[in-house]
Amino acid sequence: LMRSPDAGDALPRHAGAHFGLGNVLRELRKPDAAVAAYRAALLVAPGHRDAHRNLAITLMEDLNDPDAA
Repeated sequence: LMRSPDAGDALPRHAGAHFGLGNVLRELRKPDAAVAAYRAALLVAPGHRDAHRNLAITLMEDLNDPDAA
């Protein structure tokens, strides 16, 4: 996932930020980056239903990988 040069190894701990980034990246037709953002959201908040749903949709529809979903 994208990091600020000043952030070191720290990732934002706000699942909503990762989720929103994933949505933007998917709209920009960057499914690989969107998947990474959704997975980052799930690392922060494993029960984030919308991130699970959008991750599955992106894997199935955009990357044609239903087994990964």
